[in-house]
Amino acid sequence: MVEQLVHAAALVVAAVLVGAVGYWGRSQAVTLVPAHLEVYDRERRVRTLRRGAASCYLAAAVLVGAAVLAVL
Repeated sequence: MVEQLVHAAALVVAAVLVGAVGYWGRSQAVTLVPAHLEVYDRERRVRTLRRGAASCYLAAAVLVGAAVLAVL
């Protein structure tokens, strides 16, 4: 039982880290794109970064689900 809780805790920590990366990427997407690009390219890259952040949120949710299953 202790081993299952350790695995679940590790999964939750990984989920928090991945979710934090997603939050940071989403909030900083405009500043991470180089300013010298044309408007269309900047907007496309910002959308790409935000889509990657959404993928991080999804991965964090999967990790939390795996942590719940690890306890069961």
